Amino acid sequence: MGFDLAHTISALSKLALRTSRNRRSQEEIDFFNWLDAALCKELPGNVEAINFNLYEDGGDKWSAELAGTSTFDESSSDWACHEVYTTRDMPFVLMKESDWKTVESLFVFLLKKYLDGGKYASALKKYRAVGVDFVDGDLHILYKK
Repeated sequence: MGFDLAHTISALSKLALRTSRNRRSQEEIDFFNWLDAALCKELPGNVEAINFNLYEDGGDKWSAELAGTSTFDESSSDWACHEVYTTRDMPFVLMKESDWKTVESLFVFLLKKYLDGGKYASALKKYRAVGVDFVDGDLHILYKK
């Protein structure tokens, strides 16, 4: 009948490997859901760039907010201070025992992954730039037109 057990096992192994590679962490799922909700509606027309402000709230609690800015200047991080829109009333909250640098790296990773294939990645890419930073920290530009 053409049934080849070795072929079937090989195919199932490849499928399991592909599934495990595509498996998303709960942090990623939660962050993508939050960002989808934040981006599903049009942002104000005077938003030129997007920055994600990161905060340490204490007690292993970290927050992120999306901020739309009225300007963008690659040579100066001050552009991130010209906020005309924020999700400050609805931040993403992450409970994680970690240091700020690791949390910053996690958000850089999550945002790069979202920019590569998130539901509203094209909505983010219509702006002049997308950055991320801890308030009073170094600004990382993850996307620029």
